Amino acid sequence: KKGDLSFADLAKHGYSSGPSVLNVPAPNRNANFESNWSWSGGKQKTDEERQAEEVENIDERERTREIVNTGAEKVRFSFHSEQRAQTFSKKEKRKRDLGQASRGKSYVEEEKRLLRDRGVYSGFD
Repeated sequence: KKGDLSFADLAKHGYSSGPSVLNVPAPNRNANFESNWSWSGGKQKTDEERQAEEVENIDERERTREIVNTGAEKVRFSFHSEQRAQTFSKKEKRKRDLGQASRGKSYVEEEKRLLRDRGVYSGFD
């Protein structure tokens, strides 16, 4: 069983480390100091500017959310209505093009069709 290594043993063989995090003093924080970790242009903003920006951001988010939701509903409705209007063969062709065709029904015919699409004609049909 090997013994434990100590920092002195490592230093004896040439190991040296950087400054320890344990020796770093705690940051001096004032009670009225507010930390802001967001991106900045380098200029301090007044309280009025901050409040106006927050209100503007909230309004902008609401408008964006409304636009996105209505757009998604329109797209969903148009997609489903287009799907219902298609014939069965068109639906199957779309599934084949997307690689979602059901392969369980006729594996051999499906493989022959895939080969024909790629230009392989075996004459074995």
